[in-house]
Amino acid sequence: MQILKTILFASFLLTLFACTENGGGEDPMGTTPLAQRQLIGEAEEPGANGDEIAELPKEQHQQIIQKYLELKDALVASDEEMAQKTAAELAKATGGLQAVQPSNIRDAAHSLAEMEELEKQREYFSQITGEVYTLVKANGSQNQLYRQYCSMAFDNTGAFWLATEREINNPYMSETMPKCGEVVEMI
Repeated sequence: MQILKTILFASFLLTLFACTENGGGEDPMGTTPLAQRQLIGEAEEPGANGDEIAELPKEQHQQIIQKYLELKDALVASDEEMAQKTAAELAKATGGLQAVQPSNIRDAAHSLAEMEELEKQREYFSQITGEVYTLVKANGSQNQLYRQYCSMAFDNTGAFWLATEREINNPYMSETMPKCGEVVEMI
């Protein structure tokens, strides 16, 4: 019995320290060195690939950000129904816009709204995050946003998300490792 307890404790410690380089949680400086950002595949600057970057009316831009953040919170809570509802609202918030980012957000949000499986919802959320990040970098935000990253999401492929708080609340691993992640950029 003692051996089992020791193995479980060692597994817990390994998992805790595997999440981030500093032992789990945030990067204390709020930044990540360039070499590490390259390793985690940080996105290139908005527009670098030649895609059109949408300039949105401020009210609509803020509504897209707000619905995105509500969707993130629904996934943190592992609430599939709320995620579906919020994704449908996010898709609606992009209505009438034809630029690349809003239409990509709309398409992924529509797909997420139709998904009942939480893991599939999280895959679409990852796509939405990339597009919302591009919009925020191009159009700014009324509030401070934190770009966060978990290297263990999607079987150690890693995934980003945006949040208004520095505290890590992982939308990809909320049941197993809700605090796994780090702040990689302040926007």
